[in-house]
Amino acid sequence: MTLDQSNQQPEHAAVAGRCICLPYRHCDTRQDFTKSLISALNAASDSLTAADTNEEGANLLALQTRQSLSTTALTLASQAGQSVLQLFR
Repeated sequence: MTLDQSNQQPEHAAVAGRCICLPYRHCDTRQDFTKSLISALNAASDSLTAADTNEEGANLLALQTRQSLSTTALTLASQAGQSVLQLFR
């Protein structure tokens, strides 16, 4: 072994050590990203499912009232048309 070869061995070991560590750092970065993504998705799903039941109940009642009024209006309109037709008989 020459003097140059013995001086290069620590450099080769350092390069090899960096090459071995790089995939692990990459895995750590991916793991951190995945954990933060899971946390963000959980927070978003919690806000979607935390609906105000009073507000939703009021919306449902308003829609049911609209449906009832429209049904009544259609019934009255139909009866009025039939009443006019009976006048001409």
